[in-house]
Amino acid sequence: MTEHTTESPADVIVVGAGLGGCLTALAVAEHNPTLSVRVLSLYEDRFTAHSGLIDVLGYDEQGAGTKDTPAQTLPTDPIEDPYSVFESLPETHPYRVVGEDGVQQALALFDKTVSGYCRGTPDKNGLALVGNGRLSPALRYPETVQSGLVSREEPTLLVGFDDLPQFDAALAAARLSERAAYDVDTITIELPVVLAEGPTPTAVADAFDDNETLRRVLAERIEEEIETHSRIGLPAVLGLDSAPAVHEEIQEECYARPFEIPLGRPSVLGQRLHAQLFEALASAGVTVEQDCTVTGYTAEGGQLTGVTVTDGTAEQVYDADAFVLATGGVATGGIQVRRGRQGHAVLREPVFDCHVGGLGTHKADGNSQHARLSITGERLFDSQPFERVGVETSEQFQPLAADGTVHYENLWAVGECLAGIEPTRRGSRDGIALTTGYAVGKRLAE
Repeated sequence: MTEHTTESPADVIVVGAGLGGCLTALAVAEHNPTLSVRVLSLYEDRFTAHSGLIDVLGYDEQGAGTKDTPAQTLPTDPIEDPYSVFESLPETHPYRVVGEDGVQQALALFDKTVSGYCRGTPDKNGLALVGNGRLSPALRYPETVQSGLVSREEPTLLVGFDDLPQFDAALAAARLSERAAYDVDTITIELPVVLAEGPTPTAVADAFDDNETLRRVLAERIEEEIETHSRIGLPAVLGLDSAPAVHEEIQEECYARPFEIPLGRPSVLGQRLHAQLFEALASAGVTVEQDCTVTGYTAEGGQLTGVTVTDGTAEQVYDADAFVLATGGVATGGIQVRRGRQGHAVLREPVFDCHVGGLGTHKADGNSQHARLSITGERLFDSQPFERVGVETSEQFQPLAADGTVHYENLWAVGECLAGIEPTRRGSRDGIALTTGYAVGKRLAE
């Protein structure tokens, strides 16, 4: 039998503990520390998929840097100044709603909260090499990444590890050489340690944290191969805590500046970011409930009154005066998609049953392939309809019902669950999360 208990009410409950959920809670605490905030963390490994780079706007509204680039191509030409193209965004886009000042205020809170990050000067995107060889525009990036920015025209050595498939140094060098005006060379070496659980990025990082000798061995092996290179790129596995010490060891041994290359899941840089954000939440007095599943909610008189949460063994009822939806989009399950009759896409927001829009008006004609156009583009690199799917909101980021009225008077939504934003194609996922989280948190603190 499942145990059922009721906790003390909070002023604000934030459902979701990604970047948007964290910034919402931190903004409430920043502007009104007397309010009680409870964050429900739905996914324990949410940040393991985060590169550690903070994008704000990498590409224009067509998803490319120039108007001559066809819409049916993957964006390749990043913009330098994200603020310069805000006016080209739809009027309902979060950046147009809050304005440049609102975006900068959100970034200022991020800068205050998270240490060890750099910013473009003056607020220009930096281009960072990531694990698949792609160049990623970011307005904030870890200090351990900074020396590898493409704008620094210095001969570069990329170092791969034989047993770490998440980073192919030769592939990354080939793609970087297409854009860079400097020499890019590679070496691949054996990991200087044998790991019982296998050489995953997290396991390698743990080994560097635990073993100072390992850092010296790595530096010596690189020194044997380096020639005239002034910087050395390595996959971002140099420790969850010890990366600065590893960098220092390599620089002293090789007389070249090391930099980290962000990887995909499980991302060590994302885990470092997660640790700092959750430490900041604790310092601000925010309560975080880990590994939760929301199974229901209660409402009365047009307002939410509580949510029911389970960890698989017991149920808790959490009441609050205000609620924030920060569960992400289709990719994270914040918006659920299933096939209905005749292949139509059926969309659902599973926590508060908010109306989901942004899909368009494609109609199925009985042909399953044609019906699939409702959620995906005709070609692989098209602008994908599912990226525009989400919760439609008012200018105050309150979810709207199908008839355009506010769904619940005390409910707000932030981040990737919003409709019409195309966060991946435009390179704006983190900026939207930070901006909407800050705007809503500040409003709730009033």
